Amino acid sequence: MEDNKGHLITLEGQKKICVTAVAEVESVTAESIKLVLVGGKRIFLNGTNLKMGAFSKQNATFSAEGLITEIKYAGQKTSLVKKLLK
Repeated sequence: MEDNKGHLITLEGQKKICVTAVAEVESVTAESIKLVLVGGKRIFLNGTNLKMGAFSKQNATFSAEGLITEIKYAGQKTSLVKKLLK
């Protein structure tokens, strides 16, 4: 799944967000959305009244609406066994 394709985040007035190069939607709640990007990195979106608009795995695009208050990046998710054996 390793790909050097970059991603683009478009935030419109804290009310609508569009993200490209999204491989997977990990979870969606009214307060948070977790996305996995192509290449394994993750993005966490926090806010209120968040609703997923659309996700296209084929086009690797994602959109959501609501009041977006925070965008966080995280590294690749690794298992506890990998961390212990490192």
